Amino acid sequence: MFLDGSAIESMEADMLVLTRKPRQTILIQPALWLPRDLTAGELFGAGGIGVVVTRVMEGKEVRLGIAADRRFVVWRGELEGWGR
Repeated sequence: MFLDGSAIESMEADMLVLTRKPRQTILIQPALWLPRDLTAGELFGAGGIGVVVTRVMEGKEVRLGIAADRRFVVWRGELEGWGR
């Protein structure tokens, strides 16, 4: 699917937008307050996780727009203690 600039800008209002450089990471995982025994159907029943590259910038950086239900958390890899 191709999205023009105005469509992406309106989408960004409802997304977490992160800038990533080469080799920088993100982790998307279920929120820690969720029961550990949820099935994939239960976890994704409200919808999946959407990731869109909103911009490719000079210096090989990209902007990622991430849309997910509140059951998911997104961690930047450089944060200490991520993914716990």
